[in-house]
Amino acid sequence: MAAACGLLVVIGVLLPWYATNLGEPFSPETTTGWDATTAAKLALACGALTAVAGALSVLALRGRYWDPVVVRFLGWMIAVAAGAALALVTFRTLVKPEPAEFLSREAGIYLALAAAALALIAGIAQITAREQGS
Repeated sequence: MAAACGLLVVIGVLLPWYATNLGEPFSPETTTGWDATTAAKLALACGALTAVAGALSVLALRGRYWDPVVVRFLGWMIAVAAGAALALVTFRTLVKPEPAEFLSREAGIYLALAAAALALIAGIAQITAREQGS
């Protein structure tokens, strides 16, 4: 789940985050998170790290030769990276870039927000499941 959510954070950053609220005769334009703000670029990096750690966790859990400490470490990596992505996207959801009064939020920011939250939950679940199993 963490790998898929990390990938969704990356996709969400590349989708439109903001649209201009200009009336006629102007046409509304959208801006991706990547183009809009540095926080989105950092969120993309956190999402990619979450996806990689999630994929490694799947490989670790399927292989019986991996140490449980490695799986717990990957769970912490997922939780920290997803938490950072969640904080960055939440900040940009609450605080729009300038000129904020002319912008409205688009679907990409909400996708990135939901995916980061689910990835954080997956990381926490992996940590607690490994601690209970130890």
